[in-house]
Amino acid sequence: MTPTESYQLSTSVTIESEQQGQANQWSHALATQINSEHNNIKAGQPDNNGNIAPVYGSNTVYVAETSALERVEIGYDIVTPPPSAGAEVTGLDTEYSIGDTPVTLALNVAATGKVAVTLNVYNHAQESLANSELNLEDGDSQNVDLVLSKSEPGHHMLVTRVRDEKGNLVDQTTQDFMLVDESVPGDYDFVFPDGLSQYTEGTKVLATDGHIYQCKPFPYSGYCVQWSPTATQFEPGTGSHWTSAWNKLN
Repeated sequence: MTPTESYQLSTSVTIESEQQGQANQWSHALATQINSEHNNIKAGQPDNNGNIAPVYGSNTVYVAETSALERVEIGYDIVTPPPSAGAEVTGLDTEYSIGDTPVTLALNVAATGKVAVTLNVYNHAQESLANSELNLEDGDSQNVDLVLSKSEPGHHMLVTRVRDEKGNLVDQTTQDFMLVDESVPGDYDFVFPDGLSQYTEGTKVLATDGHIYQCKPFPYSGYCVQWSPTATQFEPGTGSHWTSAWNKLN
């Protein structure tokens, strides 16, 4: 006869942490649970008095001689947690040239989990120039073309907001890019403020206003590296004292 499984004799424990998942830990927990639920089945190791008790290590399962059980098996039900909600936006270039047609951002949005994704494009003055809203299932990937309503030289931002299926905001990212007039030559070393610590006499940067500036000779060149988001007085073209550090080239 083929042995049949006795579901009424089954015992289970739930592993809820990495520590509980260690072999010595779950083995002891399972043996303890078996001993508390059954009289004719014991798990553990015998002590000097012949008593079976759980140990942190290998626990043997013992069956009473009067039991009809032929063998004991241990199985695992691995529960995969639901994917965390998120989205990845790719395809954004660091720089776009302004031509006769509106600037278009050709992007791809890939989802993790069921999400609602909102894409917004702003210029440096925080004007909204384009937006799109997507509802994606886990694993979905969708191409999106964002056509800017206005294309002027300077700093721009793509802001991505991701909400889970309950409407909770789970992620928000900002990606920077520049719009450059085709008539502006591309002869510059950095897009300000990238590479800030490397600015020295003669360094050319593309500023947030779309123009190119060159760091002045010593001793004024020391001002070129003096910038932070909260201290912008020497930012080329827009800072209150930018002329102390920079020469405008175009």
